[in-house]
Amino acid sequence: MISVEKLTKVVNNQKILNDINFSVKPGDCLAIIGPNGAGKTSLMLSL
Repeated sequence: MISVEKLTKVVNNQKILNDINFSVKPGDCLAIIGPNGAGKTSLMLSL
């Protein structure tokens, strides 16, 4: 299981991720989608 609670990431004094919460149970499938610059890569690098 992967569980994330209250994840916040700050770069150059600017919040790029704020209060992210989610959990993925064994056997579940998760897709992270969004427009360019939405923070998808920043989220994955923070895990």
